Amino acid sequence: MAAQGTSTDGDIGWPSLAGLRGAHVFLHDGVWYGVVASYDEDAITIMDLSDANSPMPLAEMRHNIASGQYLRGAQGLTTFSVNGVLWLAVAASGSNAVQLIDITEPALPEAVTVCIDGQSGFTALGGVRDVVAFSREGGTFLLAVSDGDSAVQLIDVSARAAHLRPRPPLPNPP
Repeated sequence: MAAQGTSTDGDIGWPSLAGLRGAHVFLHDGVWYGVVASYDEDAITIMDLSDANSPMPLAEMRHNIASGQYLRGAQGLTTFSVNGVLWLAVAASGSNAVQLIDITEPALPEAVTVCIDGQSGFTALGGVRDVVAFSREGGTFLLAVSDGDSAVQLIDVSARAAHLRPRPPLPNPP
């Protein structure tokens, strides 16, 4: 093992690295990127990891309800693609929400839609801590885990993310 580049909160050009709770790495158009979630700063930071000795910040997004950015208590992160669009899903426990961000252009992230506990049929996102994406049977889904509700929430993201609806509960086995 060998240590590579580091960056700390307050380094020139590096915003929102205090209280990091989540990290995710993804490959897009032949470039490695990383995204970190700052619980304390209610923000996410996307970085270019092309040079392991010098990770470079590309974009930051902070909690701002007026702009549709529900990132209070950001922690869990995952990426997935639907219809050629690269998405970042952020579990934001303080917002009781999973925020969906279009990161097809990683330097220009755009908050597109949000799934909020108690709205639009979402009932298990209170204190959401983590979210993972998976595909099966031709569909793409998110599995969100909620500490506040002691529950999991499945979210079908197969269709356009702007029209997300919660997956109906599975029937109880006989």
